[in-house]
Amino acid sequence: MMTTAEIIRFASAEGFTKEHAKDIVHRQVHEMLSVLTDMDEEEATKRVLVNIGYYTGYLDHATADRIMELFDTEHPMFGRSHPTQAEALAIGIAWGKRSKEKEGKLF
Repeated sequence: MMTTAEIIRFASAEGFTKEHAKDIVHRQVHEMLSVLTDMDEEEATKRVLVNIGYYTGYLDHATADRIMELFDTEHPMFGRSHPTQAEALAIGIAWGKRSKEKEGKLF
């Protein structure tokens, strides 16, 4: 399997297309399924795309936008937005609070 960093490096190359992205996702999913036999294709695809989306949070905005468009994904917390550090912190805190409320736990 390719690491997410390797996927981003390939996807950042000139001439990389949505078809290339689909091929990478397809190969990643099938490699994942060959190891994780209790996972279905839908879940494996979701995990691959969430990982790619998460990684876009570390990229400059133009590159992140291009990667999200190529792979038809988004950052799992920020969507396709590019929050400031303060906004990202607020989003993360709110996300954590919602998660705790769903679980019924305080800590």
